[in-house]
Amino acid sequence: MSPYPAMVLDAGWNVLMHNRAAGRIFERSVAVPALAEFSSSTGLNFLRLVCDPRGMRNRIRNWPHVGRALLARLRRETFAYPGGPSELLLRDLLTHEQLPPFSAGEPPLEAVMPVELDLGDNCLRLFNTLTTFGTPQDIVLQELRIEMSFPADNPSDAILREWETHASALASNSSAQALWKTNLQS
Repeated sequence: MSPYPAMVLDAGWNVLMHNRAAGRIFERSVAVPALAEFSSSTGLNFLRLVCDPRGMRNRIRNWPHVGRALLARLRRETFAYPGGPSELLLRDLLTHEQLPPFSAGEPPLEAVMPVELDLGDNCLRLFNTLTTFGTPQDIVLQELRIEMSFPADNPSDAILREWETHASALASNSSAQALWKTNLQS
């Protein structure tokens, strides 16, 4: 999958696993020590990280579109599974964050969502897919989702490949990697 970002999320939008490319985007979007703010005993919460202005939200150039799409998905999950982790997360996000307003005529969920990240000198343009799978007989699999991101243009592809090459050259720097892992696990 590398150099393209990918992660596995649980029903509460907690990051269970991610590849190095996803970690690099988190690190370039939010200061490593601040990542702890978006973590709990279950790990880093992706929606809290993305929706909070202290997290990634101010880095997302097309936030109104991304915010509405994520909120629509979370609302649909809440209606499908009342009392589940999505309902608690939605309630908390609506209480603490200023999210895009609910629209009674929300369009269907998009199969692919464009995301533009402002990372200082670079604008990373991605298209993201969020995949859920499983059957009613396999509740554990049904609650997992895989988010994968792919470059939407050649400059974004070049940035991701450059980061991968640069990261491979710095792989011996174990102290930064240990700090990142510690923050994700706390």
